[in-house]
Amino acid sequence: MVDKNFESTKHKLVELYKSGKFGEVISIIEDNFDLKQMDVLLKKIYAFSLIRTSNIEKARYILEDALGDYPEDYEILNGLSYISILRGEKTSAINYLLDAEYYAPPEVKVKLKKNLSLFSEIPDIFTLRSVVKPRDFIILSLPQTSKIQNLGIFRFSLTSFRNLVILLISISLGLVLYLVISNLIGIFNYSSNSVVLRNISRVDIDTSVKLIEPSSILTNDIVLTDNEVSSLFNELRILLSKNRASNRARFIANYLLNSNASTQVKS
Repeated sequence: MVDKNFESTKHKLVELYKSGKFGEVISIIEDNFDLKQMDVLLKKIYAFSLIRTSNIEKARYILEDALGDYPEDYEILNGLSYISILRGEKTSAINYLLDAEYYAPPEVKVKLKKNLSLFSEIPDIFTLRSVVKPRDFIILSLPQTSKIQNLGIFRFSLTSFRNLVILLISISLGLVLYLVISNLIGIFNYSSNSVVLRNISRVDIDTSVKLIEPSSILTNDIVLTDNEVSSLFNELRILLSKNRASNRARFIANYLLNSNASTQVKS
């Protein structure tokens, strides 16, 4: 059995069992699985299909094997109780059924108690055997199957395509988030630069006023970003290249000298 088709085959078997096509269920399982490959659901589907086709001993073997791994599975215990009825083993049938009723959830106990009541209503096991029907006695909860699961061999290709779509969406969202954060940082830096330059521009007063001398006490109290330092330094260089020793040039020089700008800039 090819692993990638395991789930799709199992879902197909569930649908066949629901449809009462027990012969097809048996044929598919026997052609594609051995007992070690089968999970508990497949074993129950297989065994109950065997019961429906009167292959009682083989069904008993499958259910007893499953019970070894799942001793508290009420569906297996109930199935073995039905097989014991067919074999004329009343005590064994009652014991299996009592165990099933003990482990079953509340919503299932009602059905199992109804099965137990049959032994009181029909004390003779052989009479009971001729009266009780598997469709009324056997309990099997089956999972719901979806259209995608029933596509079989396309299931894994669809899963791969879905994963690819998820990956592309994740990458796209990551890029959008990166661009948004980058823009926010750019806006913040631009705003900071603008505030600094606006504050400095207010100091560029009339050139006839006495020039401001650079302070002899350097504090390094002014904190500037690299962009701010670069912008101010470039403006100062332009002013000095035009021989404009203005108050603005003096102020920028004083501002940089008292900032956290590098020694190279200050020199």
